[in-house]
Amino acid sequence: MEQRGKVIWVLVVVAALCAATAGVFSLRFLLHKEPKPQAEKQSSSQTEGQTPPTVVEPNHMDQGIALIKKEELRLAETLIKDFPGDENPLVIMGEVCRSHGNAVEALKFYKRALKINPMRPDVYAIMGELSAKEGKFAESIAHLQKVLDMQPQTPNVHGRIGELFMKLGDLDKATESFEEEVQIVPSADGYFLIGQSYLMQKESEKAKENYEAAIKIDPKHAKAHYGLATVYAKLGDQDRAKRHFETCRKLKAEAREDLIAARTMNDDIIQARKNSAVGYIKAGQMYRSDGKLRKAEELLQHAARLDPENVGCLLELASLYRQINQPSEVREMHAKIGQLELKHADNCIIFGNLSANLGLLDDAEGAYRNAITLAPRKSVAYRKLARLYLITKKQLPQARQLAEKAVELEATAANYSILSRACVMNGDGAAGMKAIKRAVELEPRNREYQRYYDLIRRMN
Repeated sequence: MEQRGKVIWVLVVVAALCAATAGVFSLRFLLHKEPKPQAEKQSSSQTEGQTPPTVVEPNHMDQGIALIKKEELRLAETLIKDFPGDENPLVIMGEVCRSHGNAVEALKFYKRALKINPMRPDVYAIMGELSAKEGKFAESIAHLQKVLDMQPQTPNVHGRIGELFMKLGDLDKATESFEEEVQIVPSADGYFLIGQSYLMQKESEKAKENYEAAIKIDPKHAKAHYGLATVYAKLGDQDRAKRHFETCRKLKAEAREDLIAARTMNDDIIQARKNSAVGYIKAGQMYRSDGKLRKAEELLQHAARLDPENVGCLLELASLYRQINQPSEVREMHAKIGQLELKHADNCIIFGNLSANLGLLDDAEGAYRNAITLAPRKSVAYRKLARLYLITKKQLPQARQLAEKAVELEATAANYSILSRACVMNGDGAAGMKAIKRAVELEPRNREYQRYYDLIRRMN
C-alpha cells in the first residue's frame, strides 16, 4: 500500500476536519481516547473477539465514563514519556484535556506541539474552534486560514470560516467562503448557507437558486425548504411558500421522532468508547513506527474492542498483520472491513489496495469505484482503478479513460506514468511515449519512469 503510514494519519486529520464544534461546517476532531490495554497481552488469534460494548446500567454510567477518562489520561501520559520530543503525544494530551472540559490546559499542549512541528493543520483547526467557543471569531478565522495555507482543499474549513464571517457581519466574505467550499465539496449544507447569506443581503433570487440547489442534493433538507418558504413569501408567491413551509414542518417532525428513537441510555458511554478508540489507534501507530509491533498490536486490538466499526483501526491492523506475516489475520480484518460501510474515499482506496494484495480483485474494483463516487475530484482512485484494469488486462479502453481523467484532475508523474501504460496497451505508442516523457520531466530521478521511457523509445 503506497504511503500507508501517512494515509492513516491523514484519515484522522480529514475525519477531524470534517466534524467538530458548531454549525453545519463544524470541525470535530478524532483525538479522544479511553481505557488502556489489558495487563496481559492477548495473542493475535484472540483478536477476533471484538465484543460489542458492554451495556452499562444508568447508575453506573458516570462511573464508567470516569474510568474511561482516567485511562485515556494515563495513555497520554505514557505516550509523552515514551516519545519525548514528538509532538503527537502532546496533541493527544491536548485532546484529552479538551474532552475533559479543560480548554486552558489543552491549549498549552497544542502550543507545545506547534513549537515542535508548526506544520499541523489539525492543531490549528482545533485552536480555531477553541477561539470560536470563546467568541474570538477573528482569531478563529486566523487559525483556520493557517489550515488552508497548508492544505487549501481541506473540506469544511472554508465553510466554517464563512460561518464566522457571518457572525462578524461580513456577508460578502461569508458568501465568498461558502462558494469556495462548494467548489471543494458540493453539499446541501453548503448551498443552504450560500442561500442564507444572499437572503440576509436581500438578494432573493440568488438565495432561491441556492436553496433549490441544496434541495436537489438533499430533498429532505428542512432548513433549505424553510429558506425557500421565506423567499417565496417575500416574492409574493404564497402557495409555494406554504408548500415549502409544510414540507419543512413535516421533515422536522420526522427528525425529532428519529432522534427520540435513536437515543438510548447507553449513548454517552458508547460515544465515549468510540472517541477513546481513536487515541489507542494513534498510540498503536506510534509504537508501530518505533518498531514495537506487539505493543502496537495490543493497542490496536484494544481500540477494535472499544469501537468494532472503526474502519481505520481495522485497516491499520490488517496492515500490521501483513507486516508481521500473519495472513489469516489479514483476511479476517479484510472480511470485517468488507461488512462495514466505507464512507470516506481514503478508506476505500486503502481497502482496495488491501483487496488487490490479497488477490480479491472484484473487491478492489468495487472499492476504487466507491472512492471515485465519494471523491470524484481526487485523481488517486482513477489511477488505481486504471492500474487494476491494466494488470488484469480487463477493460483496457476504460483503463485509458480513467488514466486520462486522473491526469486531467492532477497532472502528476504517477498519473502520466499510468496513462502511458494505458496508451501503449491500447496500441497507441505515440501517446504512450508522450505521457511517459512528461512523467520523466516531472520526476527525472525516478528510475522506473526512466526505464519505461527507454523501453518505449526502443519499441518505437
